[in-house]
Amino acid sequence: MPTRRRLLRVTVSSLALLLSLSALPGWLVARLEAQAGPLVLQGHVESVEGWLIHTTIPTPAALRDGDFLQVQLGGRQLVARFVSAERYAQLATDADARATLDVDIVCTGDGQHALTVAPLGGDLRDMVALTAATPVVVTRP
Repeated sequence: MPTRRRLLRVTVSSLALLLSLSALPGWLVARLEAQAGPLVLQGHVESVEGWLIHTTIPTPAALRDGDFLQVQLGGRQLVARFVSAERYAQLATDADARATLDVDIVCTGDGQHALTVAPLGGDLRDMVALTAATPVVVTRP
């Protein structure tokens, strides 16, 4: 016959196991979302502020810092990387940090959680005629 102490240990162990299992689905969903395959996002240019191109595309949680992206903008196909807003702020002010990237265009989330396309050098308007209705398609292959 089990003692009280043993029953208490089994109860505490079972409770700890249940608590850890309850956290697993959230972790698993986030992990699967991060590893999910292709992602296609569509919208249009909302505004152009300096060289920043603000879009109507919500920034999905599935995008991670460093993800490769393909951006179709005004009929042009561009290769970009997604970077966090903090990393973009560093890239915008540090030429050495920009040199570590293998792309000239990045996408980041703006303060309103919409996707922003930003060249790291030059101005995309020199390559693409942009209006508020210019379609934007972003894919993560």
